[in-house]
Amino acid sequence: MRVQHVTVIEFGEKYRDKYTSIEGVATAVMFTQHSERTKLEYTINSEFKETWCDTDRLVPSPSAIKQVGLGGNP
Repeated sequence: MRVQHVTVIEFGEKYRDKYTSIEGVATAVMFTQHSERTKLEYTINSEFKETWCDTDRLVPSPSAIKQVGLGGNP
């Protein structure tokens, strides 16, 4: 049986893990039988890091959210 997987993650966008507060750029998505995981890449003290997070724990990073049209600014 063929299964098609769909994700809400956009590659290259910044996300933050709600539980660990790790913030990074989404670079990969992995589907398993019971879950979906997203790879985040980030730097700490100029050192490159990467980690896999449960996708349902990720939210768009506050630094990546654009506030267009709020406060009278276009």
